Amino acid sequence: MLFLDAMRRARITAITRLRLDAAPYDPAPPRPPGTIGRPQTKGARLPTLAAILAAKETRWHAVVVPGWYGAGERTIEIASDTAVWRHGGLPVVPMRWVLIRDPEARFPSQALLCTDPTREPAQIVGWFVRRWTIEVTFQEARAHPGSRRSGSGPIWRLPAPHPACSLYSRSSRCWLHGSRPANGNRSRPPGGT
Repeated sequence: MLFLDAMRRARITAITRLRLDAAPYDPAPPRPPGTIGRPQTKGARLPTLAAILAAKETRWHAVVVPGWYGAGERTIEIASDTAVWRHGGLPVVPMRWVLIRDPEARFPSQALLCTDPTREPAQIVGWFVRRWTIEVTFQEARAHPGSRRSGSGPIWRLPAPHPACSLYSRSSRCWLHGSRPANGNRSRPPGGT
């Protein structure tokens, strides 16, 4: 939670998996003027995401996600809401949670957390799925015989990096930093400021 709070304070949107037994809360109610004592950090406890997943009254929305883990388009169902996540002694993290289920039951249901509650649920799922192509590229580059250090020899004996590592490094930097338009303002890349 410290990491998520630090990302949020730096105005960086973080998206990660969330446990289905996580305890979301309503935000703290407004504090009336003149109230004595420590301010509340959270509101009422909400049902766990596992309970929301099992509930008959949960409203599911069908969404088509392009590029689903390299397999083309996939229709999934999502449910989403905003809440705060808190654990004793740690900062309160405002979030948007997104429950994902497959109507054809090809994968188990899962939950995502986004530190920017204003983001659309379909956009959160799209960004989360897009990370797969970057992870696969990185894994393939590491699997190349000359890309890893073997043994415990000194680091100056490392072989020259594989060209794919350099390409990965450059492409991920471009993706993270975005491009500069003609007016000089930096565009906001997905998941960042």
